[in-house]
Amino acid sequence: MPGQGKASASDVLFAKTDGGRHSSLLRTIISTASLWLVTPLVFLTLLFDDGRLKQGLIRSVPNRYFELTLTVIDNINAALGRYLRGTALECFLVGVSFSLCLFLIGVDPRWSVIIGAIAGVANAIPFLGTAIGMIVGIMYAVMAENISPLLPFINDNNLIIAIAASVFLVHLADNAIFQPYILGSAVNLHPLVVILGVMGGTLLFGFAGMLFAIPSIIVFKVVVATTFRQLRAYYII
Repeated sequence: MPGQGKASASDVLFAKTDGGRHSSLLRTIISTASLWLVTPLVFLTLLFDDGRLKQGLIRSVPNRYFELTLTVIDNINAALGRYLRGTALECFLVGVSFSLCLFLIGVDPRWSVIIGAIAGVANAIPFLGTAIGMIVGIMYAVMAENISPLLPFINDNNLIIAIAASVFLVHLADNAIFQPYILGSAVNLHPLVVILGVMGGTLLFGFAGMLFAIPSIIVFKVVVATTFRQLRAYYII
């Protein structure tokens, strides 16, 4: 047949579109996985840094701005310390909430604590705790034979739905309460600033923007406020 070995224009177009979608999805997965792997290494490097980074930054500024730079760095260090402590408290509340929800729907108390602890620790990276809690919870629901829920409307047939609802409720509480109020109060940011910062960072820079939105806002706020205060104290402005 004359046209048997020749692809039509629509077939070529659809093939390119599907290929582009798969390529875009693969790039997104690789980028997200890279951030999940690199980010903890960056935090560990900063955690075990013995002051060489700070000394290098101070040496690079003129002498007249030495005290200003030292004050800015110290304030940034204190603000990021409060951020890490607030994040740890947020993760703890997520883990406790998730464990409590699992216990109420009939998951064994020991497994409730284990799954909640894993999800809480992983919650330091946005959406990772939610994903792990969902996956491990569903695996437990598939393997569980007998459950003893405290809620009367939960049974073996709707346990997976109950676990998905628990994950949704904890994730909603994290985004609406724990992150804006607990973390926001720790770093002295208004809850609305926290919510808008995370949303704006996600829209502009994707997963990286969501991950680094709050630390970036903290650093910017500290640098501007400290610099302005020090310049006024020394009558430079």
